[in-house]
Amino acid sequence: MERKFNTFILAVFLSGLTHCAYGRVLVFGPEFFFSEAGKHQRATKEFPVHDVNQKFILSVQSGASGGKGIKAAITINGVRIALPDELEERLMITEPVNLRNKNEISIETTGTTDASLLVTIINVEEEHTVTVEIPLLTEVDFEGVVDFEGYAVMTFPNGSFGKAQNITATLIPTPSTQYLFETDDVVPRLPYEIRINSGDKPPAGDTELSVRVPDSLIASDYSMQIFAMMHDNPDAHDLHDRFSMLSSGLNSETNMLKVALPREAFSSAYGKNGTYEAVITVGLIH
Repeated sequence: MERKFNTFILAVFLSGLTHCAYGRVLVFGPEFFFSEAGKHQRATKEFPVHDVNQKFILSVQSGASGGKGIKAAITINGVRIALPDELEERLMITEPVNLRNKNEISIETTGTTDASLLVTIINVEEEHTVTVEIPLLTEVDFEGVVDFEGYAVMTFPNGSFGKAQNITATLIPTPSTQYLFETDDVVPRLPYEIRINSGDKPPAGDTELSVRVPDSLIASDYSMQIFAMMHDNPDAHDLHDRFSMLSSGLNSETNMLKVALPREAFSSAYGKNGTYEAVITVGLIH
């Protein structure tokens, strides 16, 4: 039986989800390490890198329980990474690191309280971008799916732009907007963001968005939510350019977070040359 569709589905696959995007941008982690009050703990992990002629950074964040009171020592291939004596809440630390084809990372924690750290190593030279044209749809049966195997999936309702429109999605592996990431609780986030550029106009209404999260976080005790940077926040008029949590749900079969991305998330303040762009990331809540 034929079905009538009024939406065009864009499945944005940023250079290959599981095997490419995560395989190259995420070099290690994101992985949680835990500290127990009054105890010294040490964990050692090994991980490979195929191309060592890249730039890598280590990202360390305090977990949702807060990092105050925790001391951490991280060693990569025998080299101690410079970290503050004591980590503070809401703090993301980034340090450049040199890697080999075979690597060993050691994380030692001590502290006066139970706490957690989110540790990630990312390739900062890998930037994944894809551009797809959204056609102008009318009253037609449409069952086609542009499927790039699913890193992020956006569903644009029929008539979102009033014309054919190019949509560009970019995965940026850098905490460039970390200082804007403020919430009521201490919330760690993925150390990269997804930017969705809709060209010379924003979509006419909400966009259905699904974002896949790394497998390593699914097994944790944290829930995950999508956050979008809002230039003009309709729910908080006195706050500008801050990430706001959107009510999202996790599909445990696909590891995809789904949310209605509001039109207000697309702002010409974020895009270049007057284009409209939405900036999103994933935050973790205990």
